[in-house]
Amino acid sequence: MAGNLLSDGEWGKRRGEFLPSDSDRDFIESLMKPQSEPGAFASWIASPKVGIDNKPGDFEYVKIA
Repeated sequence: MAGNLLSDGEWGKRRGEFLPSDSDRDFIESLMKPQSEPGAFASWIASPKVGIDNKPGDFEYVKIA
């Protein structure tokens, strides 16, 4: 796109080209599973090379009761 503004009608016809679909949203939500195991990281992020204050990756930063 060359940076041209779209009319309301054109936007209405083409919004599916610019915005995620319901199936896109479902796919992203399927990836985002919570992780609370010490030393484990959520699947959608990379583990850090080093922990906070150079602590190891399996350091218990938060205690979950």
